[in-house]
Amino acid sequence: MRDWGLFLCKYLYAAAASLYLFTVGVFSGRNRPLISRICSHFGFPRRYAIPEVKLADVAPEDKEIEIHEAVGINGNISLLETVVLAKLLRKHNPRTVFEFGTFNGRTTLNMAANTGTDAKIYTLDLPEEGAGATTLPAAPAEKALATGRITGEKFRGTRYERKITQLYGDSAAFAFAPFNGRMDFVFVDGSHSYAYVLSDTIHAVELLKGRRGVIVWHDYGTEGWDGVVRCLNKLHADAGVFAGMRRVEGTTLVVLVLG
Repeated sequence: MRDWGLFLCKYLYAAAASLYLFTVGVFSGRNRPLISRICSHFGFPRRYAIPEVKLADVAPEDKEIEIHEAVGINGNISLLETVVLAKLLRKHNPRTVFEFGTFNGRTTLNMAANTGTDAKIYTLDLPEEGAGATTLPAAPAEKALATGRITGEKFRGTRYERKITQLYGDSAAFAFAPFNGRMDFVFVDGSHSYAYVLSDTIHAVELLKGRRGVIVWHDYGTEGWDGVVRCLNKLHADAGVFAGMRRVEGTTLVVLVLG
């Protein structure tokens, strides 16, 4: 009987919350992603404008990779995505890598582990003391991810830390000039709002050596990050340099190889 009583309390609470969500709650940016999750749970079909490719089409199976910190937390890329990223790095063997969005440094660590001994990884994140203030509008759910964490903690003290340079700043206002034209590989996983994804993408292209190299975006299709989908769909539809974008099957990664 106690279990039924608890279930009834949860049922009534959920019913009241649903009533709020589908009335006045829909006007809150923090709540709208829940509607997308409900749709996905009940089988609402997702539509992706960017063509899908299999992992074998973008990265070879015979490359040996290293995986560190296999279990991530909310805000990290998945284990499969870590494998995909590692294989891409092994395939293209970049000497210089730039990452938008350090977070706890788990992805940074794995990028450092799967690049050459002389490779350099530059990773950019908001300063911890000013993580709540941004130049452009951020996605509503990002404040919790931007605060209360130690930037780069996963790679600090490891043997790969010497390859990593931690940079601080807002990517919409950061001085990229010293890094432009010097990168072989760029990973975009900063703010997920449309404005920031567009800004970071423009900078990503400028960072590449002669606009030749690899750009990878994260969270294309992740619930709640609609800004990523809208921005990348628009860029792909406009063709030009972004016509070659491909979504890797089973992941939220989009890959673009230029040159």
